[in-house]
Amino acid sequence: MSDITAALTGSVSATFHPHVILHEDKPPDLALTSTDHVSFYVHRAVLLAVSPNGLGGLIPAVKDSSKSLGTGMPHSVQTDLDAAALNVVLHVVYHLSFAHFYPDFSTLSRATAALFDSYGLATYVFVAPATPLYGALLSQAVAHGPTSAMQVYILAAKHGLEALAIGVSEQLLSFEMSSLTDEQAAQLGGLYLKRLFLLLLARIGALKQLLVVEPGPLHPPIPICGQLEQRRDVLAPWAYAVAHLIADARPDTPSALLESTLNPVAYRCACASCRLAIQERVRVLVIEWSAVKRTI
Repeated sequence: MSDITAALTGSVSATFHPHVILHEDKPPDLALTSTDHVSFYVHRAVLLAVSPNGLGGLIPAVKDSSKSLGTGMPHSVQTDLDAAALNVVLHVVYHLSFAHFYPDFSTLSRATAALFDSYGLATYVFVAPATPLYGALLSQAVAHGPTSAMQVYILAAKHGLEALAIGVSEQLLSFEMSSLTDEQAAQLGGLYLKRLFLLLLARIGALKQLLVVEPGPLHPPIPICGQLEQRRDVLAPWAYAVAHLIADARPDTPSALLESTLNPVAYRCACASCRLAIQERVRVLVIEWSAVKRTI
């Protein structure tokens, strides 16, 4: 439970302690105990309102919510979650941020499985954009690169977390699909695997279509810049630069690469009018590329 050390006092959660007031100014009437012996004091009404199966049958086992005889403390129920995961679960249930605990992906994964597989919470409520769990999982993908993003995408696919899958898919534009293992593909399932493939292929195709559009229209022939000069100084070097970009086209091709590859064509062009046409095409290309769909 190293990731929640700062939030625990002895064997009692510092957030969910016996004197916490988090629900209608009422004291807790139930204590949930983690597998590593940390107690979390909560409200049965809050848990029953969001978990249709009473936390997987834990709450119905408590016949009443009165204080335990002789202790003056709420009834205690043993859970099968460690303190780190249970801490996340309860923060999610109470709509509290847990970002300051910095839970790792393993903790978030265990908490997610408990919330939606074991306890039956509504995914569209608790993993919607702007919710603490959505933010924490998406942060894992953003902070730790495409490999971690794939872990989050797999988690979303396994639990049917559609909003999260859409959000994290943008972080997979740089993922090397050739590195996807058979086990990961099986965990994703056909639907989410297909949607990711289609996204990556669609972006590559869209980039190639954008790149084949030449600068123009170019000005009519003039003495110092006719069709010969335009072919030599504009169209030919543009086609050469575009060929390299198309050969290396990726779903995550950065706009800076497009600019650094194509703008030199303008810099080397002696005709001011043609130079402006090239620069305008590069400007529009970058805008068009940034508008291409980035999520499944």
